[in-house]
Amino acid sequence: DAYVQFVRNFMCCILDLQIPLPRSPQWYSSLMKSGNIPSPVDETPYLKLCVALTQMYACITVTVSAYKMLTRSLSDLAKYKKYSKNNPKSSPSNNNADIVVDTFIYEKIKASQRGVFIGFSLFGIGPPFLWLTANSLQITRAGWIGGLPALIHALTSMELFLIPLLYYMLKDGIDMILRARKMRNLSEQISKSSRKSIENLFGEGNIDVGVFGWLESNRTAMNMKASETDVDAVNEAYASPSGRFECFDPFKNEMSSTDVNEAFKIIAKAKASVAISLDMWKCKDNERIKLKEAQGTNNPKIEAAISPLLASADRLQFEGCRELLYFLLNFIAFYGYMLCILVYYFDDESLQPTGIRKLQFGMSNSDADWYGNFAGDFAWTIEPLVVLFSPVLLEKLGPTQMAKSKKD
Repeated sequence: DAYVQFVRNFMCCILDLQIPLPRSPQWYSSLMKSGNIPSPVDETPYLKLCVALTQMYACITVTVSAYKMLTRSLSDLAKYKKYSKNNPKSSPSNNNADIVVDTFIYEKIKASQRGVFIGFSLFGIGPPFLWLTANSLQITRAGWIGGLPALIHALTSMELFLIPLLYYMLKDGIDMILRARKMRNLSEQISKSSRKSIENLFGEGNIDVGVFGWLESNRTAMNMKASETDVDAVNEAYASPSGRFECFDPFKNEMSSTDVNEAFKIIAKAKASVAISLDMWKCKDNERIKLKEAQGTNNPKIEAAISPLLASADRLQFEGCRELLYFLLNFIAFYGYMLCILVYYFDDESLQPTGIRKLQFGMSNSDADWYGNFAGDFAWTIEPLVVLFSPVLLEKLGPTQMAKSKKD
């Protein structure tokens, strides 16, 4: 999809700038002049036909993605709401385990609701590409499928449904940066509090579920890979921070069933499993004394998580900045295409409200339409390049950044 998006918008930039191109292939010219293609479609330049094909690709793929996301999220939402409804009351003896499982279900419900909202928004973006395809094929000029007004309505739909996606790009970018900062603070807390009780991190009734998820996932990974060295842990954590720290699942894929009768048993089993994990993190008093005397630490497993934690924080910091860059590029595209819509609705410059003139930066309608359209095409040409090349850049930056974090 990134390759197609780049090609589509790069060709649009060429059309905007009216860059001279080689003549169309002979077969294409012959086809357009054969009389088998209705007017004005037979006037479609070869490059615009290529643009139309990529726009139709976007129409199909975005719509299919919207359908898949919407159906999957609705299914997950119904499932986790059933489990939430049948979740047994908290037990005083396993308070932290209850909090972990309850929070997990709550976060799954929130993630499913978000998926429903995004899937619905994508339905407002995918199908309108059909009218962009028609416009590239000159169909808009003929007044078919609604003509120019329908094209503007399609653009308006895409603009409106892009707004929530812009919000999530901004929110996700900020959340990733804050999460990276929290992970660094956690590693510092572990280093400075090595002689304090483990309950400082997992206080009864006041457990930080995110911290527990990171540390528990790291412990599980270390146990599953007996030969894993510290360098292996750092490399894996940097390559996939979500894979090591954010995929903690107390149900271990046992929540596939939506049978309400099984909900109580599955949740109870999950809480029991989490309770066992919490106990494993807590050294007994005599063990803690020995560890303090021998190593000056409460729990080596926690300290072993420091390097992977910092590596994941580095990667999340990069990814958060990249998400903010996505937001910036998409906001430029949003604003640019918005100018094209404003020009259509306020075509008489002498009657334009002051606010509209300010939004157009004082430009004439023709200039605002051209610069707005070009800004959108150019921003959406840069975005797929970021998608394609940022993983390579992150891998290049990885070893240096990880070495620095470990040294610090």
